[in-house]
Amino acid sequence: MSLAEKLNFKEFSVSFCIMREKLLIVKNVGTGFTFLLLLTACGGSSYSVEQQLSVCSNEVVFNCSYRDLEGANLRLGQFIEADFEKANLAGANLEGANFSAANLARANLAGVNLKEAILYEANLYEAFLHGANLIGANLEGANLKGANLAGLNLVRTNLKGANLAGSDLQQVDLEGVNLEGAVLFMANLTEANLAGANLEGVDLEGAILYEANLNYANLERVDLEGANLYMANLVGQNLVGANLAGANLEMANFFGVNLAGANLGGANLTNS
Repeated sequence: MSLAEKLNFKEFSVSFCIMREKLLIVKNVGTGFTFLLLLTACGGSSYSVEQQLSVCSNEVVFNCSYRDLEGANLRLGQFIEADFEKANLAGANLEGANFSAANLARANLAGVNLKEAILYEANLYEAFLHGANLIGANLEGANLKGANLAGLNLVRTNLKGANLAGSDLQQVDLEGVNLEGAVLFMANLTEANLAGANLEGVDLEGAILYEANLNYANLERVDLEGANLYMANLVGQNLVGANLAGANLEMANFFGVNLAGANLGGANLTNS
């Protein structure tokens, strides 16, 4: 029996590549399903694939940095602490996959399906996520600094404690999302929907919230120092103890807002 038959690869077009002491087995082009398996390699390229597989440990180690995995089907895969730095995963199906503590810095994630994926404390620094599906994904504690999330639907996404400093969140739908303790320093939230979102203790210093919808969001103890809230909708907001020093609140809607203990020193309240 051939190795391909033993591993159910009979219909697969499989390519092998040794990189950084890892054995990469990737692709089935013919059936539309991409199989990706990385095992700790136990020798150089002089070893046969069968020898590699027979002596490798059971530990699965993933290192796909800089790899082209466009359109790959990695649904429900386990990629804990995997390295996908600068990898091309555009259009890949990653639904329900576990990327906890994985490195996806500067990865191309355009159009990927990350529905219900686990990205707990993952590194997504400057990742490109245009058109990605992140509905229901767990991004608690993830590093999304400088990431491009413009226009995404992030409803039901968990962003508690996530670092979104300097990220592009223009026209993003964050309705009802938990952002407690997140860092949104200098983030661009122009026309974002934050209705009912939990922003308690969030750092929004210098953030752009031009025409953002913050209806009934929880902004208790939020830091909005120097933030731009021009024409922002703050109806029913809880801004108890919030820091709005030097913020631009021109033409913002403060109907029913609780500002007890808030710092408004130097804020622009023209026509508010």
